[in-house]
Amino acid sequence: MKIKLFLDEDVHTALAAALRKRGFDAVHVSELSRKGKSDDEQLRYAAEQERCLFSFNVRDFVMLLSLRISNHKSGD
Repeated sequence: MKIKLFLDEDVHTALAAALRKRGFDAVHVSELSRKGKSDDEQLRYAAEQERCLFSFNVRDFVMLLSLRISNHKSGD
């Protein structure tokens, strides 16, 4: 099973093409007209598409993940 990558807008757009040339399944938010969407929207999209979100925006996504885990534990 190959990991499918979804590159956030803080990642250089050329990286997706370079990864594809090397056999990776990678798309960039700008290729899907998703630039400017909220972090939560990007994370939801990645999950729906069964893609791993690749981002340098660690702080915001750690907070989102913590919130999702907390909501899941409380049944929301």
